[in-house]
Amino acid sequence: MQEVWKDIDGYEGKYQVSNLGRVKSLNYNRTGEEKLLKPLENKCGYVRVVLYKDRRAKNYLIHRLVAETFIPNPNNYPIINHKDENKQNNKVKNLEWCTYEYNNTYGSTIERAVEKRKGYKHTDEIRRKISESNKGKKYSEETINKMRKSKLGPNNPMYGMTGNKNPMYGRRGSKNPNAIKVICITTGEIFNSIKETEMKLKICHIVDCCRGKRNYAGKHPVTGEKLVWRYYDE
Repeated sequence: MQEVWKDIDGYEGKYQVSNLGRVKSLNYNRTGEEKLLKPLENKCGYVRVVLYKDRRAKNYLIHRLVAETFIPNPNNYPIINHKDENKQNNKVKNLEWCTYEYNNTYGSTIERAVEKRKGYKHTDEIRRKISESNKGKKYSEETINKMRKSKLGPNNPMYGMTGNKNPMYGRRGSKNPNAIKVICITTGEIFNSIKETEMKLKICHIVDCCRGKRNYAGKHPVTGEKLVWRYYDE
């Protein structure tokens, strides 16, 4: 792929980004010379650069600079996905605009979190990285509304049934066939239902966290870490 350079919005004539994921200064240290900027890795594994304007420095994620410069976003999607799941491969052909839901369930996102849990306990650093990498990810409002409507009124198989006539009478938590599994992204643990999880850990608001209305629900009883939750789809 031939490398193409374009001015970065707001830094015209000062900095440019290429379709291969590189960033350069057009007037390095006011010498009039061009120089590639060294990418810096943040704690989540993404790479960033520092741009200067009016004597002020600001950090920018390279994948966002590439996407905003080269990839149209007619639907105003908020998230940029790495197709090969390599956070440092910021070539334009590896990036795509998407929804929170798409990014949250893309590829091996959940599988990687679960796999890390098998056979050993997470270190504090790994738990922090998993939590940070999933911060802000949530289901779209459209998806949430569809889930709600699918179980309303006559669409609900238990519509019109009350008391012990209801086949779900007395069946809670994992005993409920309609229970939705959840995964704690912070620890990698999987639970059979939200109700069962809240009763076992004595915490609440897990469903709000899964829907993106809260950043976390509850804290780890030993480490004190904030627990991040997502719906788990096997």
